[in-house]
Amino acid sequence: MSRAKLCVKDDGGSSTLDVRALASSAAIHSLPEEIRSSAPAEKAISHWFAVLTMPRHEKSAVQHLSLRGIEHFLPVYQKISRWRNRQKVQVTLPLFPRYVFVQVDHTQYLSVLQTPGVVRLVGSRTEPTPVSDLEMHFLRSETGKNNVEPYSDLAVGQRVSIKTGPMAGIEGILVRQQNGSRFVLTLSVIQQSVSVEVSAEQLKVL
Repeated sequence: MSRAKLCVKDDGGSSTLDVRALASSAAIHSLPEEIRSSAPAEKAISHWFAVLTMPRHEKSAVQHLSLRGIEHFLPVYQKISRWRNRQKVQVTLPLFPRYVFVQVDHTQYLSVLQTPGVVRLVGSRTEPTPVSDLEMHFLRSETGKNNVEPYSDLAVGQRVSIKTGPMAGIEGILVRQQNGSRFVLTLSVIQQSVSVEVSAEQLKVL
């Protein structure tokens, strides 16, 4: 069987290269610059990260992130608040005060850090720590957007996982309260918790 050949011309004439040999790194780097530069660059992989903002700057930060073309997410919840005139109003508040989430790759870290209102990307001293895909899927689901609320108490109860629905596979603590049971999820990256009402049929004991 004949082997495919690639003819490369330059000022000194032409040379023929074995196409199979181009599979090796050495052969690729031996090609002229104009051919190597035309090869597609490897796309950087993006992840979700938590971003710490200045106090009460969550909404301002996401506005600036949007202007920079950075994918972001600000989890919120609804709360009934009573004004001084005793009138009750529903207000929208950040689910995690001072935290927003961004989906970026390493080439966008600096752009995030230069965003007004942003303090830092959450993680170690050397690099940010990705948020679990399951946790982000839950927070961005309809269940996460509509039925969660902050949970600041110590989560003491049975360790369980969700069997069905948008939260399937997520592990947390089942906390029993007077008005029913709630599933408490703690985001390890920021060490903050949220709770959502669940039925016993949705749970599996670990």
